[in-house]
Amino acid sequence: MTNKTQHSRRKLLKALTFGGSAAISAKAIPEKWVQPMVDSVLLPVHAQVSACAGVFCADLSPTAPVFVQVTVQADGTVSAQTSNPGGDYFGSGSLDAGGNFGFPVETSGGDTDFIEGTIAPDCSSISGRYCLDVGCAGEFFNYVATPEGCVGDPSDRNLKENFDAVDGKVVLERLTDIPVSVWNYKSDDRTVCHMGPMAQDFHKAFGLGVDDKHIHMIDANGVNTAAIQGLYQLFQEKDAQIEALQNQVELLKTQIERLT
Repeated sequence: MTNKTQHSRRKLLKALTFGGSAAISAKAIPEKWVQPMVDSVLLPVHAQVSACAGVFCADLSPTAPVFVQVTVQADGTVSAQTSNPGGDYFGSGSLDAGGNFGFPVETSGGDTDFIEGTIAPDCSSISGRYCLDVGCAGEFFNYVATPEGCVGDPSDRNLKENFDAVDGKVVLERLTDIPVSVWNYKSDDRTVCHMGPMAQDFHKAFGLGVDDKHIHMIDANGVNTAAIQGLYQLFQEKDAQIEALQNQVELLKTQIERLT
């Protein structure tokens, strides 16, 4: 991360952290938080953390506008994904014998932060620090991640601006042109299957999100909601057309009866 970029990110984080009107109170789960990033890392037997395998989420708001998900696998693999004003960050590593971890998290553009943490002995939570520098010597935010920590995307009207209306029928038409297939991640077991569109096709159709490599859940939900509304409008129009035709038929039947 360049000094200019890091200074800008820190300034933004501080503004959102300490600004009276900028605190974020909702919780977020970026849709990308589903895939472990390392196939296997051998864990010392005496670490005994296999029972802690799972997904742990932390919402740092309003302390900081950063949302953290840590995925722990039974073999000791740990992956972390975050969503913050500087973009989405990803990284992976492994637990040590004491249930500790620490590794860099990076954006696709090469900006780097750092995350470290420790799993509680009862596997109930992960506590640690999210740092704005790799060594955690500078600015950082404490976090506690739990299995119930992240429940949805922030969608408060007061957090948003630049509103534009959406034509649901146009959204529906574009959505029907997007290919949907069954597939698996390259790091998945071959028995695991997922279904959905490609991020590139989704971004080309709607231009939503920060890049064409991810589909954010809030954008997917928005597109689906608009498409459903567009489909309902089409049904309403068809119903009106059917009713008008039925009325014409009844009128013609009445006229024929009069003639006979």
